[in-house]
Amino acid sequence: MATTDRSVPPILEVDSVVFGYGAETIIDNVSFDGRAGDFISIIGPSGCGKSTLLTLLDGMAQPLAGSVRVNGQRPLPGEPSRSMVFQNFALMPWKTVLDNVELGLRYRRKDLAKKERYDIAHEYLKKVGLDRSSKLYPRHLSGGMQQRVGLARAFAVQPQILLMDEPFGALDAQNAEILREDVRALVQEEQRTVVFVTHNLDEALQLSNRILLMTAGPGRIREAVTVDLPDEDSDDYPARYEAYRKQLWMHLRQEVNETRAREEEGPTR
Repeated sequence: MATTDRSVPPILEVDSVVFGYGAETIIDNVSFDGRAGDFISIIGPSGCGKSTLLTLLDGMAQPLAGSVRVNGQRPLPGEPSRSMVFQNFALMPWKTVLDNVELGLRYRRKDLAKKERYDIAHEYLKKVGLDRSSKLYPRHLSGGMQQRVGLARAFAVQPQILLMDEPFGALDAQNAEILREDVRALVQEEQRTVVFVTHNLDEALQLSNRILLMTAGPGRIREAVTVDLPDEDSDDYPARYEAYRKQLWMHLRQEVNETRAREEEGPTR
């Protein structure tokens, strides 16, 4: 994934964000930004607030301190500037494939006429190879096909920012690899800004130009890694890739080990 022009103003700005419930802090002093074409992966141990952070970026929750800005404004739920892809597909089982894709357009692109929604939905189903399945229902589809419907629905809104919460976590390795290729192609074609939550180190390296390493709760950004890999057919690629992967794994292993140590110690008195 090519690096983006850092001189271009950011679309997404996260500044010193703090969030929690009651006395428990989930996210603490998190800051980063995103520009058009950025693919930002977030890696950290379970419970560090990765998914919670996505809800803040989508305007479904508000920070206790700090700010989230999309195009300079606080994000509000349902705005067309953002779209979400979930791990569990989140399709309506009583609606056809086409209707599921159109559903996102109905809620987030209310300016569109019915014919426009239909045409856009068909266009994005074609891009993910499902235009011939438009009249089927989710129960007729494999898990990989269902997630492709989810991708089509998210991209059809034509958002500036795509939020993805472990979208391939429920899929087998083969389907996950195919979908990674689909996402890579769509993002590069349309220059979306992506914030991508994953536990998969290879997934993050293959898709991202930036990776944020989060600490165990409360979630803080320990390091922001810029991924600058040569072409895959380059002689330098294997060694560079392995060096990045080792760096990510050392971080993740340390955070998991520290979490386990705290759990073994039990609550402080």
